[in-house]
Amino acid sequence: PVPAAVPPGADLLPRHPDSEARIGAILDARGLSRVPIAILNPGAGWAAKQWAPARYGELAIRLSARGLPSVINYGPGEKDLAEEVIAASNGRALALPTTLSEFIALARRGHLFVGGDTGPMHLAALLGVKTVALFGPTDPARNGPYWASTRALRHPSSVTSYSHKRTVDPGLEQLTVERVLAEIDALSA
Repeated sequence: PVPAAVPPGADLLPRHPDSEARIGAILDARGLSRVPIAILNPGAGWAAKQWAPARYGELAIRLSARGLPSVINYGPGEKDLAEEVIAASNGRALALPTTLSEFIALARRGHLFVGGDTGPMHLAALLGVKTVALFGPTDPARNGPYWASTRALRHPSSVTSYSHKRTVDPGLEQLTVERVLAEIDALSA
């Protein structure tokens, strides 16, 4: 666990002026620079850690109905995955490819982050963004996140394997949008 003496916050990671400007301009153009946003991150290092794109799309729809627009973050090789989420969201979310420094700039503007056991999840949590982390074959007790403004969800049927399988973890498939929304609500309470 992270020592209590180091609270999460926006100043813990470096700022890259060009990345800050690019993300600011994109959000400005979409009318999202002055409103809270949810960052949804469907990608992961391997498929066993990925929640279904259709669920991310449904989550984006439900968050939009609550007045919280979603930005779908994706990295290299994940464009098709992001497009699946956009299609499942009926176009209610914005797909945004980011570099590492751009993701940090985006996360600083985030109100909420939802994603699997990934680097972006850990960065968002470190920056103090309310974070719901979805776990399958990796153990949240080992992998975190550890901050107070985070929740780790894992279905009891998930087995810790750290296996780099190409198929989705069956336990991860058991995590519903309703369960994720309940954790979001708990973070906001």
